[in-house]
Amino acid sequence: MANRQIEIENKAMKEILIAMHNLGGQVTRKQVLQELRENSDVFSEKEIDATRTSKKSGKIYHPFQWKFSFAVKHLILAGFIDTENGHDLELSKKGRNVDINKFDANKDVRSISEAKFPHHKAKNEVVSEKIEDDQDGTNYHGIEKDDNSEEAGMLKLVK
Repeated sequence: MANRQIEIENKAMKEILIAMHNLGGQVTRKQVLQELRENSDVFSEKEIDATRTSKKSGKIYHPFQWKFSFAVKHLILAGFIDTENGHDLELSKKGRNVDINKFDANKDVRSISEAKFPHHKAKNEVVSEKIEDDQDGTNYHGIEKDDNSEEAGMLKLVK
């Protein structure tokens, strides 16, 4: 499943760059999604608008929008898109000058963005920052992932 997700995100990256070029380079996420819905040869309107119901919460969500959001995040981290608020997007110089026919999402984007992605911290990596507990004055030196907790993957403060 992860490989399929990456494959779709990679295709979405290229389509997002094409859509942003078509729209003049300065757009909102909503405008990019609309452009993809109307003009993408890679993603159908049905695929973009499809919904699923979460097994855990029972809430309805749009799977493509998750993939779209991750693709945009990768493009931002790799320097193809600039944004100040995460909503309004603008092609950077790199994004404006990309040769879309030679664009390779793995080589051009993921090779740069993966290391910068927030959730790609090493297992049990300590974030070194001195944190003081306001309640009792205890000093903590970081946060680490606690895979042995009742809810695996929780974070714990490290003294």
